[in-house]
Amino acid sequence: MLKEAIRPTTIVGIKRLATQHKKTAGISHREALDFAARKAGYQSFDHARRMLGSNDNVTGDGHSLFLTYYWCDRKPYRAGRETIEIRLSRPLSEICDRDGLRDGRVTAGMRLVTPDHLVHDFLAESQDYARGELCKLVRSLRFMEATGLQPCSWRRAREAMSDREDELPGKDHGTEWHDPRTGHVILLDEPYSPAVVSPERAAWAARNGWHLQASSWPGIYSPFACALFVAAKADGDLDFAALMARIDGLAPPVTADAWPGISVPGHETFLSPMAITPQDKRRSRAKGTVYQVSSKTTVPSSARWNALRKPVGAFGLDTHVEAGRMIKAVLYSASKPYAVNARFETLRCTLESWLAMEAREEDMSRREFLDAYYGAFDKGDPMVVEADSSDGVIAMLSKLRAMLTEAYPDCAPLRRLTGRIDTAVKMTARYRDREEARLSAAVARTMPGRRSLH
Repeated sequence: MLKEAIRPTTIVGIKRLATQHKKTAGISHREALDFAARKAGYQSFDHARRMLGSNDNVTGDGHSLFLTYYWCDRKPYRAGRETIEIRLSRPLSEICDRDGLRDGRVTAGMRLVTPDHLVHDFLAESQDYARGELCKLVRSLRFMEATGLQPCSWRRAREAMSDREDELPGKDHGTEWHDPRTGHVILLDEPYSPAVVSPERAAWAARNGWHLQASSWPGIYSPFACALFVAAKADGDLDFAALMARIDGLAPPVTADAWPGISVPGHETFLSPMAITPQDKRRSRAKGTVYQVSSKTTVPSSARWNALRKPVGAFGLDTHVEAGRMIKAVLYSASKPYAVNARFETLRCTLESWLAMEAREEDMSRREFLDAYYGAFDKGDPMVVEADSSDGVIAMLSKLRAMLTEAYPDCAPLRRLTGRIDTAVKMTARYRDREEARLSAAVARTMPGRRSLH
């Protein structure tokens, strides 16, 4: 049981008390930290951290997180790796979930390799750019850690801001955030301007019923060059003053001018302490540092790291044209569920990219290339007639699958396409069975019932 007499005197003690209280009270980690800080005689955890002192990158005995970016200069040629270690008050998963990492403007390019390591797969164009992006990421994470906010999806932001009469005047480098606990959506605006709300922007806030305030914290995008403004709908449930206090109480932001990370020449893979298994170590490699080579069954689609691979072998122009006619007939058919279309659009795009590689050895004009998969649709094509029934669609899909497996060797790129075809066959079969059951039920309802003999 938690003892009421406990009065911590250090950041570490506050955190330990917060951990105990979190377990007994069933509250969030942030609420537990504020509770423990008040027990120590401070207004909040942020207040305690300011008064007791803390390093901007290392917060007490928190959780390590490593951030890595690889870079390559072309002229003169140089290559290297930049890594920053920060210590968070709680694990990254409690600060920002996977959806938040994906939706964030700064975090979207980072891949979670292990629970303690985020890596960017693209090669930065220079060392300065890599350092700047990592510092921006640190600022974003510190903002999330202090406020409890996470990056907001475009859909959620649009719904929350749908009642605004117009856009915030002079908005620049705007980002949307939301509180997972309350659902409130917060707008950050970081224009190149003084940290003063102009009359025009104040009028906008009053007209739309929004809070709008400049923060004393220099911001995420470009500290000391841009000002940070915080805006939110004036909701009775939102304690905007408390939010601003947490933002204003943030430690001075990390910048590349005083680079706090580790710089290493070359692209040697950085392995964090949690990269233990062989799979962890493979995942730790930034994809931009992996040189693409051909295998027995596949070839790179291009020199880019993220390009899909293509099976060795070739369909042939005539077969590509026939496959294109099949795909168009299936897309046009009303005898299959509409959800099949999404799968076949991807299949069509993939086959066209394979044709582009194979066309280098084909004697074909650009018009023939374009018409193969995206040319004019011929409603009189016999394949359209065949695809007029669900059984016809299934038969055509089976034929297309056989054509693919005959032309290309078994490999992951081919299996992705045949998997889409198999799924489309199952969906079409279920659609056919439902339609037949519906028609049978309709016929049964129209037939007169039999008279009872008793």
